[in-house]
Amino acid sequence: MPSRARPRYEGKPAVVSVKSGSTSSVVTDLSACQFDGSAASSVRHYRLPKNAPSEELELEVVLLVYSLCAMLCQYLHLYQTTWWLRFSQEKHAIRLSSVDWHMTLFIATIVATRLVRTVLQRLLQPWNHSGTLVASVLSYSLIFISGCVSLFQVRRGYPPVKMLALFAPVFVIPLLQRLLAFCFHRQPQPSRCIRFEHVCSMEPEKVRDEITVLNSDVQYRLLEAVQQSFLAAFYTTFLPYLFAREHHGSRVWLFSVVILVWCSTFLFHTMHLLPLRYLDVLHRAAQHLGAWKPTRSRAGAENSLAWSEFCVYERGTTVRHPLGAFVADGNSNAAIPGNKVHQQFSNWFAQPLKVLDCLLLLDVLLIAAQMTLLMASCEWSRVLSLGILLFANFYAGYKLMRDRFFVCHIHASNLFAEVVRTG
Repeated sequence: MPSRARPRYEGKPAVVSVKSGSTSSVVTDLSACQFDGSAASSVRHYRLPKNAPSEELELEVVLLVYSLCAMLCQYLHLYQTTWWLRFSQEKHAIRLSSVDWHMTLFIATIVATRLVRTVLQRLLQPWNHSGTLVASVLSYSLIFISGCVSLFQVRRGYPPVKMLALFAPVFVIPLLQRLLAFCFHRQPQPSRCIRFEHVCSMEPEKVRDEITVLNSDVQYRLLEAVQQSFLAAFYTTFLPYLFAREHHGSRVWLFSVVILVWCSTFLFHTMHLLPLRYLDVLHRAAQHLGAWKPTRSRAGAENSLAWSEFCVYERGTTVRHPLGAFVADGNSNAAIPGNKVHQQFSNWFAQPLKVLDCLLLLDVLLIAAQMTLLMASCEWSRVLSLGILLFANFYAGYKLMRDRFFVCHIHASNLFAEVVRTG
């Protein structure tokens, strides 16, 4: 008979429940779970050198400049003039008399909120938590006062029904939260941890607890990126079109700019909230978590072990679970078979380059879409707008390619050193 693959054990015996009639007894099976010291080193982590993380102030400055440029591009398309003609009476590229400057000030105030708060936090940093609270109160107070003044002037020229559109994000953001909760099979919850450090442990309970915390934090960061990118795209590109007094631009073009700005700002926020060091922590945790694949092999099911929550299983081990028979797919497997959260976490972060490749693919698609629009455009306003927006995507692509090359170099050099050492 073929020999059974034995799971690794970390100090707790496997518990097997045996029912007899109306009573049940718990039997401890020490032979089912035995610790293999040589297999404990099968999970190898490649240490990344400590590089300087992306500064929040840098992100806020880039996003503010990008958002204001996007708003300028919308105004350029909505109120463009024929200023280049010889006998034209227009002296500016934009019909300034048609621009609602109170609405522009309101939009700029909303967009600059995060930058003002970040600057105040830097100035009040020696006060620790008190400085953060004071910075938030001061920034939101200034924004609230300036926003109220602008809204008081704006409401005179528009009907009350249109003014309700200014508060549309209050109703849209909860829908985005529910959509993200549906995609991740649970409601994202903010984590109290600011900086995560991976602690290697072969105890399955600790591994699963770490995955629960990290998975919730990743969802919260993605929700933050979706919300902030939606706010930036809504206020800087959609509101100028909605409150335009007169325009002769194409609606298809205007909504194309809205989508491009939303995706680009989401890319910037995701790059900042999922930095390289944080992705390395997620990858290390996914290595310890492992993954299970369902199997329908009769031979494997006959020689399978009863899955236990106290065991860490090696690659190729077949276990029996109430959901069916599963085969261990990772070098170390502490995941629960059939658990969607564990399976999703392993699919995304087991490979160190998968998230970076997805972000890079998104950036390439944005660049390709803008290049296609650029080649199909013949108006000077569109060419100028796409040139400004493309510059930001090229900058994001440079940072993503740099991080990807850095990770590839680290893993390749460590693998080469390991091969030389072993043989």
